[in-house]
Amino acid sequence: MNRTGCVGDGYSWRNDAPRSKGLTRMTGSNAHAERSPAAVTVPTPTPPRRRPRRRDDLSAYPTLTADELIANADAFANAIRNVLLHLHDIAWLASHPLAVPAARARQNQNRRGGRSPRPPIEVPFTPEYLGESLAERVRSAIRNLEPSTVRRRASAAKGALGLASTPNEVGLDGSETPPANDKSSGAEPTNAEAPDTAPHGSDSLRQRVERAARRAKIMRLRYIENQDIPAIIASLNIGRSEYFRLQADGSTMVAEFLRRAWDTSVRTPGDHAPASPRPEGILAVTPDLRTGNVTRFIGREKEIAEVAHLISTSRLITILGAPGAGKTRLALEVARHLSPTFGGGTVVISLADLDDESRVLPAIGRAFDIYDVSSLELEYYLVTALQDRPTLVVLDNYEHLLGAGVQVARLVAGVPSLSVITTSRVPLGVVGEQRFTLDPLPLPDVNARDGDAAPLQTNPAVNLFIDRARSIDPGFPHHLVDLHATVNICRVLDGLPLSIELAAARLATLTAPAILNRLHQTGSLNTVATGPRNAPSRHQTLHDAISWSRGLLSDDEARTLGTLSAFVGGASLPAILSVALGADDVDPGTPEALAAFNRLEALVLHNLVRRQAMADGSTRYGMLEAVRAYGLELLENDNTAEAVRSRHAAYFARQGQRHAPHMRGGVSNRLIQEIDLDLPNTRAALTYYLESAQPIPALELVANLEGFWWLQGYRVEGFTWLERTLAAAGDALPSQLRARALVMAGHLCALNGEDMRAHPFLLEGFAVAQESGERSAERDALHHLGVLARARGSDDEASQRWQACMRIAAETGDFYREGISLWHLGMLAYDRHDTDLANEWLDAARGIFERHNHALGLGLVQPTEGQVALTTGDSVDARRLIEGAIRSLELHGSATGLMYALGALAELEYLDGNLDEAYDAAERSIGIMNGLGQPRGVARNLITLGHVATDLGDLGRARHVYVDALRRSVAQGRIPNVAGALIGLAGLVIAETRNYPERRNLAEAEASRLLTAANALTASIGRTAKQVEWRHQSRWLADIAPATVTPTVAQALRTARALASTAPHAATPLSASG
Repeated sequence: MNRTGCVGDGYSWRNDAPRSKGLTRMTGSNAHAERSPAAVTVPTPTPPRRRPRRRDDLSAYPTLTADELIANADAFANAIRNVLLHLHDIAWLASHPLAVPAARARQNQNRRGGRSPRPPIEVPFTPEYLGESLAERVRSAIRNLEPSTVRRRASAAKGALGLASTPNEVGLDGSETPPANDKSSGAEPTNAEAPDTAPHGSDSLRQRVERAARRAKIMRLRYIENQDIPAIIASLNIGRSEYFRLQADGSTMVAEFLRRAWDTSVRTPGDHAPASPRPEGILAVTPDLRTGNVTRFIGREKEIAEVAHLISTSRLITILGAPGAGKTRLALEVARHLSPTFGGGTVVISLADLDDESRVLPAIGRAFDIYDVSSLELEYYLVTALQDRPTLVVLDNYEHLLGAGVQVARLVAGVPSLSVITTSRVPLGVVGEQRFTLDPLPLPDVNARDGDAAPLQTNPAVNLFIDRARSIDPGFPHHLVDLHATVNICRVLDGLPLSIELAAARLATLTAPAILNRLHQTGSLNTVATGPRNAPSRHQTLHDAISWSRGLLSDDEARTLGTLSAFVGGASLPAILSVALGADDVDPGTPEALAAFNRLEALVLHNLVRRQAMADGSTRYGMLEAVRAYGLELLENDNTAEAVRSRHAAYFARQGQRHAPHMRGGVSNRLIQEIDLDLPNTRAALTYYLESAQPIPALELVANLEGFWWLQGYRVEGFTWLERTLAAAGDALPSQLRARALVMAGHLCALNGEDMRAHPFLLEGFAVAQESGERSAERDALHHLGVLARARGSDDEASQRWQACMRIAAETGDFYREGISLWHLGMLAYDRHDTDLANEWLDAARGIFERHNHALGLGLVQPTEGQVALTTGDSVDARRLIEGAIRSLELHGSATGLMYALGALAELEYLDGNLDEAYDAAERSIGIMNGLGQPRGVARNLITLGHVATDLGDLGRARHVYVDALRRSVAQGRIPNVAGALIGLAGLVIAETRNYPERRNLAEAEASRLLTAANALTASIGRTAKQVEWRHQSRWLADIAPATVTPTVAQALRTARALASTAPHAATPLSASG
């Protein structure tokens, strides 16, 4: 572009020189423009206009440091606006406070990306380097604005496309936006929310994606390619108003991206502590890998490049190596390096805590929000979800789950866009596997002169030791003798990274020569490595390194290490003290507890145990798998393994008893997360009880965590433990515990959408509970049976069940179940359009929950009250009740209540004609249900979603969701939902042929047939269609008369079953045999 003169950005340049070199600072009367974010860009050399300074201008923060800017969101955003204005003036950028954090981020990325090894001395932060770093970071953030056109899920879409409300009155280039009353170019008020930033906007997803792409292009053209505003507006064919809105939104997104990248303390609203860091570029990562890598990755640049090349030619790579060779770290670095090339995301999953090959695919499924699906069907779901999405999955610690390798290989073969990296000590042994052996770090040449310090220090193994040593002693090595000892330590340890790190940690108490002497005293390792060792030798090297560390421990500390190895996936301090001391509720202030704590901290000091600070302020302790394996050896050799495992199981059994009273009625997210964190330990406890022929405590533990199994999406696993414990107990099981187990099994089946399978469990559990006097199981069985009865349209049975449940709850003092029963009775009356009776039941439920100040209960009752109000035509009160419930449930973090409230909101918005809002609410509700693994209510939301999609003209989507709703409902005999889906399909048939008059007669005949079948089903259960179905009928079926011949219920169900079979079968039984 040939431009001359000065422009409002505050620069002049020569049209005969490259822009990057021809930029010069302005002087004279226009010098103030170089720092003003309000300068107007003009195509002529006229002086820029100025606007009044806003309160949040950067100039309002003249003395802020870089840290203070990052901590202040407003100041930081305005700082980035200034940087954007001067993005091509390296000299100006070099003096900016944010140049230093940008330079640091640039160096860190270069190290992580493996582009070049870190030099022994940091690159000096020269002015040129500082300015270029800041410019490079900002340009990178601008490029990251490019959106993805495929939405992974509703919540992910808004983050990916930047759909957050960020109005701004001022153009980022320094121009003023048109006044609010300016109607030229279709301008809208500048303080209005941009259309593509509205959470419930009227635009389709495609339009939002297109606008997000325009926003990214605007930022790139204006600030990277430095084009004029008129040229950009003309090239994109957009109005001036839209340009400024998208530009303002883009600058806010760039600022937020950089602020979060440079300050890990930046949190989203509602967070109470910084989230655990995640490796850069990684989409998802399992908890035990979420601590991030704070140390340098040294000496593996060649390996990163080789694995990256292999993944481009072979999509299943196994990184093989000894324990401690750095397999996990290499896989993470490769994943981070390749993350930009995998548009579908990069997922890292640790398998160390899994003890069953059948749990590998579910672990992968959970990473992609697929829960509680049997193994055979899970492959179908994964193949469907990952098609055409370039995705990289890293499976860490695979060696003990080799039987699942066939499933993983089959998954890779079925998804051409999927690549998998596994880390293992042994190959998977499957077709298509490409093996990559990770050798120890290279060692200094045995002929290298010890006095030649520079080559020795650049050796990867020596460099690793020195780097870790400097975290303890910044001046290391102080003398040549330290360097000589370091070289020989690395040789003795065969260059194995974990061994070197363990040895370097000893510098806290020993000198390098003393460490070397200790290693020689073991007498089991060669002092000089003459060549590569085979695998068994490398195993022995790591074992000896840990053994040597154990030699520095006292006997009590070694026993504590053995005790800690009984924990899987780490543990809290109370758990460790309880198991170590063999007592419950240990007072941490007692001498015994203090001594145990000191021993634990000694293990942390020796780098054998890792301490991790949790988001809630608590602390957990864990260890590497290789160290844990060594600890288990200590435990077995000490003949205390049985006692420790028994105490370990007993502790988590007691935890289950403590949690049991809180497993109903609004289980707190914190409690659920606490149980989930210790799930590997719970599994270990259950395994111990079954292996030691103690099925009764195992069954009690499973039953005590009933709420956790279904709230956290572990229904399949919970049901499997029930089956195993019931089979192991046989006839020896007490009747009361058997009743609880049977009712729980029925509940889990019902939640999984398997009504037919749930019913016999619940009936048997109810009978056993009545005989044994187990009132809580009797009460719960009645409740669940009522839910099943209402779902299939047996309203009288449902009413009887819930009223009986309510009486038992009142007698036993269970206010929550009493209130929930009243709520269900209110919903039942609403189904039958009996508003007076519905209000009576709901008023009673509200009274109970208000007396006990129970937010979740009120959050469940209010949306139903809103739906009842809607039937009387009071949409204002309905909206007040439903939206108020949603705010309350979001505040209290109740996803279970929120999914029901959002379903009610979807119906309200549809009836009010707000189609986009209805679509969004229905999708959010479905997303929460799927995320929680609770598919029961999905069918009803799918029907509403189908009505909305039909009205919006998205007919393909409408047919898909209607048929999916039928598939979910027909097999389980849920008559009301079957009828609703048939009405929806009847209207859809008319909508599909509105532009084809020649097919109108056939379409009307088909619609009449479906409508008649739906009417026959609703009449058979004594109900009429829901309000949303009536609106759909009035929109599409007003001229359609029912068929003259009314089908039987069996014929109507046969019609529905035939339609349901047009969708791929995707049932989700609780076990593969089911």
